[in-house]
Amino acid sequence: MAILAKIILKLAFAALAMKPAIAAPLDSAESAVMPRETEDDSIALNGCYSSGPTFAEVGFQDGSFIGGPCAFVFQGDYDDGEVKRTCINGNTPSSVTLSVQRFGGSGRGSLSEQDCNAGFTIEYNACQHGSEQDHNGYHYYIDPNHGSC
Repeated sequence: MAILAKIILKLAFAALAMKPAIAAPLDSAESAVMPRETEDDSIALNGCYSSGPTFAEVGFQDGSFIGGPCAFVFQGDYDDGEVKRTCINGNTPSSVTLSVQRFGGSGRGSLSEQDCNAGFTIEYNACQHGSEQDHNGYHYYIDPNHGSC
């Protein structure tokens, strides 16, 4: 029965990946999204993953890895709906997948390195299994994984 449930989840994520949204890695299909409370009105409540490997389990014990992708991949101009993705390999066969998508129909926008660092740092500190969350018109996705990129 568990195998059937995994297949159904993987098919559901595959169907979602066909839309202009952020496609999750296959092992994220096993993780449910848990909403969390926030008092910041600029943050939409998408939620933390409730299962799957934690950042610590895959060798990313602190959030220092966030700065590089924000400086070299994510900062800059975005068209509405545009997605930028990257994956960082750890020391063991492990990785963290990250992506940012501009949304909201408000046209072109620019994401600063500081806002990127703040968005991913909030998620890293709040969600040990990774998360998807909206911050100020951008959808942040961060997911620790066993295995390389």
